Amino acid sequence: MIGESMVPAAVLAALLAAPAGAETSRIAVFDQAQVFEKTALGRKMREELSGLRDRKRKEIDGREEELRGLREKYEREKLNMTEERRAEMERQIDRMLRDLQRMDEDASREMRTQLNDYQERFQREIFTVVEVLGREQGFTLILEKSVLFYHDPGLDITDLVVRKFNEVHPASP
Repeated sequence: MIGESMVPAAVLAALLAAPAGAETSRIAVFDQAQVFEKTALGRKMREELSGLRDRKRKEIDGREEELRGLREKYEREKLNMTEERRAEMERQIDRMLRDLQRMDEDASREMRTQLNDYQERFQREIFTVVEVLGREQGFTLILEKSVLFYHDPGLDITDLVVRKFNEVHPASP
């Protein structure tokens, strides 16, 4: 929180520190979320995350169906079961329920890990692209939109960042 509030102060300090006879500072803003949405790499990452989520959901749904079937069988037959058989089925249901909960926790953890890995990778890639773009285009400062309270829409170079990102990271065949 403190770091984010320091960004506007740092921007102001950088602008005021420019030498009097120097060229006009060129400032730009981009929306990282839009870059993620519009780039080939961002789409690929979203598709992979979606595929992982769907596979995990299918596995969990299958186990839930097995558990539901076992519970139904238990309810239908419990009056005709021996005490020993009833206890065994109850243990089996409890075990399946614990396994299902563990499976759900593992799937959530795997999804979070994959998402974090993708976010870190995308962050590194976008930093490199924005740095190159800044040098090529002669920008003094490029800021990410989420750290700003306001900016003139004319400063937005999100589409330029998307084009440069796709140029550096083309869609895989």
